This record gives sequence, structure tokens and C-alpha cells, in this order.
Amino acid sequence: MAVTNKTPCGTYRAPGRYEGTFARERMLDTAASVLGIDPVELRRRNLLGPGELPCDRSLRALGTDVVLDEGDYPGLLERAMIESGYLSWVQEARERRSASRLVGTGMAVFLEKSGLGPYEVAEVQVDPAGRVQVTVGGTSLGQGIETVLAQIAADVLGVCLDNVSVIAGDTEMLGDGVGSWASRSTVVGGSAVLRAAEATGALARQAAAVLLGAGDAELRLACGRVNLASAAQAGSQGQPGERGGPAAVSVTLGEIAAALADRPAGTDLPPGPLGATREFSVDHMTYPYGVHLAQVEIDPGTGAIRVLRYFVAYEVGHAINPATVEGQLVGGALQGIGGALFEEVAYSAEGQPLTASLIDYLLPSAHEAPDVGTLVTEDYPSRSNPLGAKGAGEGGITAVGAAIASAVGDALGTPSLPTRLPITPERVCQLIEASAGTIASAQPRAARQGASPDRVTSRLAR
Repeated sequence: MAVTNKTPCGTYRAPGRYEGTFARERMLDTAASVLGIDPVELRRRNLLGPGELPCDRSLRALGTDVVLDEGDYPGLLERAMIESGYLSWVQEARERRSASRLVGTGMAVFLEKSGLGPYEVAEVQVDPAGRVQVTVGGTSLGQGIETVLAQIAADVLGVCLDNVSVIAGDTEMLGDGVGSWASRSTVVGGSAVLRAAEATGALARQAAAVLLGAGDAELRLACGRVNLASAAQAGSQGQPGERGGPAAVSVTLGEIAAALADRPAGTDLPPGPLGATREFSVDHMTYPYGVHLAQVEIDPGTGAIRVLRYFVAYEVGHAINPATVEGQLVGGALQGIGGALFEEVAYSAEGQPLTASLIDYLLPSAHEAPDVGTLVTEDYPSRSNPLGAKGAGEGGITAVGAAIASAVGDALGTPSLPTRLPITPERVCQLIEASAGTIASAQPRAARQGASPDRVTSRLAR
């Protein structure tokens, strides 16, 4: 048995994948240097292509089989290179190094996991005023799921987003739920909301068939109303007061909810209220993927690193709300910069914590934050859920440490270093001192590795 006063370990955004991606991508940079191959080209040669996906890895993670979704890893890499202008970053860094400035570029490719089951529960209810309430078992962590879940319900029921409210994680409202972690809120919780909203819409059409004296097949749900198909095609909305009369051609969701609430005995109306609770279960995860690109400059006097440019490309399957996906990626990237350059729990030789407050435990501020460019693609919707969505909560952070370390190594002319995070000024100064001869004779990366600088350009042109 051992007793320690050091900080215990806990989960963090992209736990394990941040570290694993760092180790793997650093090894690939080292291999590229040894083989004399451009680091981007080495990835191209080793990434799984569309013809190799989906891919059963014959592994299990978190109790589920690892089956990589359909996708195009090399294709996203090429798009990231083009959208970011990465080749111009490389050329600019090369020119600045020729002028004795320590500027470098780096990249990393990553694979994420998301949508862990086993299930999530959601309830959708419509009141007589036509307002829609969505209740879900997951919780809000500030990731914007209220907006996303409201959009899903609003799209199915054809109502304005302003008419939808979302309650997350309230056990008095919903007795069961799993929670928000593993980038699962939209994938699993959103799918449960979709199923509940679809069931609510089906109940609304069933009730409208009685109220309008029509067959269910003749009805269409749109704009918060159930319309006779012929009337909807003609553009007629009918009058709310005509509900059930011979001239009635539509009925609102609010009117249906009121009718079900006041349902007389012996009526043909289905039991109310107007709403449904549904559970969505899944037995394996989705595997989104992406590319991180970085450009940094090092102050040779202090060892301080400034991130000049940063870019994240991510295949999300289906972005319900692209703005929230972009926000997740940008926020994750800035969080990852903190882990790459600043954040470290340090102790003295006697075991005393040296970073017990935010005065000593450094976090990136707006001053250290670069503009983060993003490319969100929806080319390969997931087949494991009805939304086609893949999680977006952790892709922004996963490869930051690897990409920045790659850029630092490029700036210093040491492709295999650094191999430890965070890359503090003290450690940078040690690298500068150890590689002084290399820096003094630094040449562009492609020239150092015997590769043509035009190789990537010609590949993109094809």
C-alpha cells in the first residue's frame, strides 16, 4: 500500500486520446525524419481509405466492439491542407527560419470515439397553447445541447424553435437517464428526442384523423399543424374554429393537445396527453476523425512559444447546429493549447504542491489564444443512429499537443523532439541549448529530409 498527497487522476476532455495521439503522432514525425519523407506524405501513405472502411478492429473499448465508421481519412487531410492554406504556412515558416526566426509548422491526424450507450431517454409533450417541452435524461455542461435538442424536436413537429423548451437532467421530470459524457448527448440523447418527437407527431396525426374525419394517410404534419394533404397542396389553412366540422382542413398541435386533454368518454380520440417518451439504445460507438494544423514561433531568449495559426478539420457525420460544432472545436483547441504549453501539476522534491492556485497553475488567456480556423464536414453520416451524427465535444482538443509539439520540433530542427508536455519555456530553452548546432544550420524541413517541397503541391493538384 502507498500513501500519497498528490492530485488523483480523473477524466478530462478526450481522456487518454490526447496522450495517445501525442505519442503516436510524435513517433510518425520521427519516422518521417528517419525515412526522409515529408510528414504529411507519411500520413497519406498510412491512413485508411474509403475502400477500407468501415473497419472492424477486433478490439473492445468501454464494453463495445471497435468498428470504425465509413469515412475518407486521406480526403479530409487534403481538404484541411487546402482550406487552411497549410502549404503557405510551411513556406512562410521556411522563409522566417532563413531570417533566423524560430518558426515552425506541425500537423497531427486523430481518431475520436463518441456516442457511447447503452441508452438515453427523452420525453416530448405538447400543451394546449402549442408549446413543446422536451425532457431528456442527459445533462447540460454548457455544450449547447438545449439548442440542438430543441432543433430536433422543432424539425419533426414543424414548430418554431421559440416554442420549444428543453429540460435536461431533472429527475423529478424524468425518472431515467444516463448522462452527458463520451460525446454522447446529441448522438444518443438527440436520437431519443427524435424518436419521442416522431411518436408525438404520429399521435397528433391519429387524433387529427378523428377531428378532421379523414384517414391518417391523407394527413400531413407541417408548421405546427396537421393538414389534409389536398388542402396543404392548395395552400389552405382552414380556421381553428372549424375543427371537426365539414369544412375543417387543418388542426393545430395545440388544438389537438386540448382535445386530448378534454377527451370525452366513448370518443374515438386516442388517449392523451399529446406526447411520448422514448428510449434510444446503441451497442457500439461512432468514430469521428480529423486533422489539426499548427504554426508556432519560439522566442529564443525566453523559450516562450506563441501559436501563430491553428486549424481543425473534423468529420462530424451530421451537424444539427454547425455553429455549436464549431464552438466545440474552437473551445477544445484552446483548452488543448493550455495542456500543450501551460498546464502542469508540479510538486517540490518533498512532495509539496507548487501549483495550488491559478497564480501558479497557468491557463491560456485571450492573449495566448490564436484565431482557430475550422472545417466541419458531413460527408459520412453515421449508420448507428437515426440522426447520422457523430460526437463533437472532444475532437477540438485531441490532437493539439501533438500538432504543437510537431511545430516546435520543426522550428528547432529537431523533428523527434519534444516528447513531453507541457512544452514550458524552461524545457524549450533546454532544447535550444541541446540543439544549438542544428538550429544554426537549420534548413527547410523538406530540404533536410531530402523531399521535394513541390511534392505535396503536385499531389494536391492531381
